[in-house]
Order: sequence, then C-alpha cells, then structure tokens
Amino acid sequence: MLTARALLQAWLRVALGFHSAAQVLAGAALGAATAAAWHRLGAERALPAAARQPALAWVLRGATALALALFALRIVLQWARPRAPGGGRREPAALTL
Repeated sequence: MLTARALLQAWLRVALGFHSAAQVLAGAALGAATAAAWHRLGAERALPAAARQPALAWVLRGATALALALFALRIVLQWARPRAPGGGRREPAALTL
C-alpha cells in the first residue's frame, strides 16, 4: 500500500508540474540511498549499543520523537503561512489521465 501511495504521489508531482520526471527519479534514488544508509547504521551500530546501555535506548527514542515533532511543526507552519497570489510556484499543468 505504501508503494502504491509513493508511486501515485510521484506521478502527481510530475503531472501537476511541480517537478520533472528526472527530478522525481533523482529524489527517489537519493531517498532510497539515504534510507538504506540509516538502516545499516542503525542495525550495525545504534541498536547493539542501545542493547548494551538501556539509557542510550531512551536517548535514541527521545531524539527520534523530537525530530518527528519538529518536522511536523515545520510542515504545519508552512501550511499556515499566508502566500502571495500564485503561491510562488509554477502554474500547474493540466491534469490528464
């Protein structure tokens, strides 16, 4: 289900004119590489260290929760910010199926 949503969102970004297909593919590749690197770092370093030191596990959880909260706050503030006419974005292309 997550893959279907990601594909739909990628298609919409191109169809609505926010990005080119090359930009969407580059973003997907960069995102996948970053996710793989963080997964490996977590599996090889962070999780074994947290298993040895329970206090470190709480620090990791707290840092993750803080990062998630700050990210959500940034998104909400962007949505709430008034925009100039046109929103400073390109005019979206006509959506055709």
